[in-house]
Amino acid sequence: IGLTVSYFSDVDDIKGEATLSLKGESKIDEGDKDFKEIVVTNTGEADLLVRVKLFGVIEDKMTVTVPDGWVEGSDGWYYYKNILAGGQDTGSPITVKMNDGLTDKEIAELGESFEVTVVHEATTVVYDDGKLVLPDDWTLPAGVPAQ
Repeated sequence: IGLTVSYFSDVDDIKGEATLSLKGESKIDEGDKDFKEIVVTNTGEADLLVRVKLFGVIEDKMTVTVPDGWVEGSDGWYYYKNILAGGQDTGSPITVKMNDGLTDKEIAELGESFEVTVVHEATTVVYDDGKLVLPDDWTLPAGVPAQ
């Protein structure tokens, strides 16, 4: 009985390429006025979720105005409600400014210079089995991101 060995081969040449970018980058603009006007821009290609936190706000002396599109979380962060696509910004700014009608004494108590520090964070939008995956310290409020 003879031994038969068969070998089949099929080769196709494929040309082309596909680029996949998971790089997300963001920048913050705080405005150039006497008060803060906070807008975050996605300067990368990947979709992002963004959040902002304010330090140094004196509640009875300053007003924080949060426009539609942002929501304050229980963790003290302001979360942008929508996924921020590459090249987009958050639109209407969060503003922080001194209250009108402060007395000279109140202004003097603040000193010649005081600082409101703005911290922003962004995370690339990633899904696992249709569920949004977030860093451990992110606590998104209900309805964020808006679908």
